[in-house]
Amino acid sequence: MSSSPRSPHHQWTDITSLIKTTTSGMPLGRMIHSDKFKLFDVMSAIEIMDEKMDPNMIGERVLSIDERFRRNQIDFKLESKMELVKIMDRLLQAEFTWYYGKTLPQTVFTCLYVQAINHIQNPTLKAYCRSVLYMVRDIVALMGKTQVRDEEEFTVNMFGFDVYSEDMEHIVQELKDEETRLKELMQGETDAHEKQWLKALFTRMRFRRVYVQLHSNLSKNSAQLIQNSMIFIKQSQEEFKKMVTQHSELCVDSDSASTTIGFDPEITKRVSSPHPLKPIEMRSFEDTASDMQDYLFHLEFIVSGLKYKDNLLQLMEMFQTFSSLSPSIVARSRMLNVYYHKDKICGLVELPQLVQKMLLALPFLSPSQKRLIEEPDQFEDGEHWIHNVGVCCFFVLHALCLNRGRLRRKLRTLVPEFSHVIQKAEQLDQMCLEMDGRGNSQEILLVFTQFLFDKLLGIMELYLCLGFELELYDTVEFGYVFFYLESISSRRLKNYASVDELNALTKKDKKRGIRKELAAKRKHAIELHATLHQGYSKFMQGIRVANLYETPSSQSRDEDKETPFFIFGSEELRYEHRFAPFNQTHIPQYLPYHVYAQQLDLDNWNDKMKASFSRQSLMQAQHAFTNAAEYCKILTTEHAHLLTKSESTFFSNLSKIVNMNVISCKLLQMLVGRASRSKSVEFAFSVDARYPEIKLK
Repeated sequence: MSSSPRSPHHQWTDITSLIKTTTSGMPLGRMIHSDKFKLFDVMSAIEIMDEKMDPNMIGERVLSIDERFRRNQIDFKLESKMELVKIMDRLLQAEFTWYYGKTLPQTVFTCLYVQAINHIQNPTLKAYCRSVLYMVRDIVALMGKTQVRDEEEFTVNMFGFDVYSEDMEHIVQELKDEETRLKELMQGETDAHEKQWLKALFTRMRFRRVYVQLHSNLSKNSAQLIQNSMIFIKQSQEEFKKMVTQHSELCVDSDSASTTIGFDPEITKRVSSPHPLKPIEMRSFEDTASDMQDYLFHLEFIVSGLKYKDNLLQLMEMFQTFSSLSPSIVARSRMLNVYYHKDKICGLVELPQLVQKMLLALPFLSPSQKRLIEEPDQFEDGEHWIHNVGVCCFFVLHALCLNRGRLRRKLRTLVPEFSHVIQKAEQLDQMCLEMDGRGNSQEILLVFTQFLFDKLLGIMELYLCLGFELELYDTVEFGYVFFYLESISSRRLKNYASVDELNALTKKDKKRGIRKELAAKRKHAIELHATLHQGYSKFMQGIRVANLYETPSSQSRDEDKETPFFIFGSEELRYEHRFAPFNQTHIPQYLPYHVYAQQLDLDNWNDKMKASFSRQSLMQAQHAFTNAAEYCKILTTEHAHLLTKSESTFFSNLSKIVNMNVISCKLLQMLVGRASRSKSVEFAFSVDARYPEIKLK
């Protein structure tokens, strides 16, 4: 035991030998502890003197900024244009590394110039660093407003660093002044090589100025200013494209801190933190360029969607499309902040007003249903119901701005919420129809109920599909997941057919043409998903009966253990666990396990009957996949002008998947009854994260 400091009040005694003797007979994993011992305290402890765990255990002391300044170890004048370009590019890489979950001390604040802005004597570098700090401050404020981040996804902890910067107008003016100065230097420069570096600096300063103005507009709660941001987005895209070209042509090496002046990854060791901060590898410039291009595209998507700000239904569809693009945490926060602030959509309209407008646009409304929407306070619980519909819509918008994991968890709680709103809608529909004296008429529809029912089914479908995207399902669960998806999509198709938008459009409708096309596109998309889910469900039935698919009960057990290999060894238990959120709903009715199991209850069937059933199921799957291919063709040809770029890519990928699945179904039909038990299938999610290619293995 190392020597201990002597205290005038205590006599220290070495008990190392006593502890060794006491614990010599204890098996590994056992521990002697006092009654006050807490496991949390041990898990939170830091191993002292370990360089990986103890941030103060540093082999070589890292100097502070002030110490480096006093020793003239930092060149604050920095005249080299090449080094300035490298610093600017690496700072951009640091920003986007921060966006992907790393801390500010590990990224932006590894730049010593950012930490010592007041000492910088080069006006170009000073203006650029100030603009970086402005963006840091802006994004930290944005994250506080929107609350869409997970702690492990994005951190706003400053670790004691000061991010104070000048106001936006002052920063933009500084950048403009430097643009003017650099432009004059370019005009007077005769050396071609030096002129290239001046041009690279000019491009970066111009990009930064436009980039700051863009985010300043987006942060201001003004719909007009946000719409004007499209100009800055286009300019940013143009200037950044030039930056990428210059980076390549000039062979700028900004990927390494050792070759870039003013960066020290080891500076993180000076940060006082309960969790030791280690130096990290920055994102490469190539990755950062791709990230920036995606980010600017997502901002363009956000601004272009402002035309839907008065249409809640289209707004929700736009949010779902945006979510499917896998935008970064910063882009998702921008989305929510632009479209919902001051408790209003775009800061202009309260949600209940948009709900009323959305419901009034529904087809086949009876006179009393219209009056309920226009004068909800005249009906019992009418105003409260519209408010609740608005709350559910907001929760959907907010959920679609979360990451995929949190989105799925949020949808889990939204299912029962929507179900309660639908129950009330059913009561109000019946009340309105009785007031009109048409309560028993088959021609009158429960419009509110069916509209919200469609939205709920869409949420349930998305919840289950996200399980594939997040790789939550074991292969043995695919059978009943696709079974439930088939049930949901078939209900959705039936519900849609009962209120056919195509038939609801009258000749008096001024936008009848485009609305008819949109309704046809929506119908074909619903039919596509319904046939896809049917195809996969029938396929899983066929291969299970043919012994090409193992269930939990057929999985082998570990003979040395008392527990099954799978934690949820019972298929019924797995089923109930996967669909637990749906068990809390009255509408739609929950499908218990026995409904799924009874279609596969073939205990009394001989091998010939099972083979026949398997071939029939695979034939039905083949037919469904063939129909799905036709729907993909219709959507990518007849409705091509209505598709976004991501939708067009999605349907094209689906077309490849279903064509492969048709071939697999044909081959398996020939193998059924002759294939050995070792023969099996593989589900490949390389083309699409939700719908797999079926391959033989």
